[in-house]
Amino acid sequence: MIAYKFDLTDHYAQLASWYTYRRLAPPPVDRLPRIGFIVPDVCACFLYQTDSDLAFMDGLIANPIAKKEARDEGLDIIGNLILDEAKRLGFKRVVALSKLDAVANRTVKNGGALAPEKYHLIVKEF
Repeated sequence: MIAYKFDLTDHYAQLASWYTYRRLAPPPVDRLPRIGFIVPDVCACFLYQTDSDLAFMDGLIANPIAKKEARDEGLDIIGNLILDEAKRLGFKRVVALSKLDAVANRTVKNGGALAPEKYHLIVKEF
């Protein structure tokens, strides 16, 4: 299984189709960061950079019609690529938010830790 750097021209339509299939709005193009990875036909994820030593992993999505085994393998691959890229860029911590137990369990399986507190996602649009 091969992962590639996410390219809007080559990969956005596929990414958007996964959101649409799940009855979710695809992320607007201008909201995607410049760093992301995709395993074609399987999954994708993005790294949002800050001006501190903290980065965010977000936009983790899998093709809902891909085989579970392929999704599991692909999600591990791109998750590790995102973490490796963050480390290479000098970030000391990567944070991700998810309401899905499967994502939390994958985090722990791959050496991450769950925060003990309950959080609220707060957004202000301009």
